[in-house]
Amino acid sequence: MVASPLVDAKIEAGRLLLDKLATENLSIEAAFWLLEEDSLDWRLVIATPLAQYVGPREVYRRIQAALLGEESDDLNLFNVSVVSMQDARAQAVRTGVTMATGSGARLHKTSISGQYFEDAYVYGV
Repeated sequence: MVASPLVDAKIEAGRLLLDKLATENLSIEAAFWLLEEDSLDWRLVIATPLAQYVGPREVYRRIQAALLGEESDDLNLFNVSVVSMQDARAQAVRTGVTMATGSGARLHKTSISGQYFEDAYVYGV
């Protein structure tokens, strides 16, 4: 089985969602597309303290509202994962990748703080 490539449309759709969530005051500590090694599917991982304090369901509700009418094959609620900052990969990205807000960086076969990333695209948030 071969992984589908992470296309620019997916990266842009993720950026637009993150921008929209930022205007709604959702604190995002880390956000990245991650190639899941088991399924070879891409997931947009969004790490926010809100997931720990009120639970991920509230964050998914906000994401669903932000996506309303704008879901596509590139980005929909089913390919988004909400995690708290207790998540090891989110911590690794937050502490190990430094970039300006609005920028992005590709990680390929990279280890950060003991976490391995086969392939990922990290947003500067």
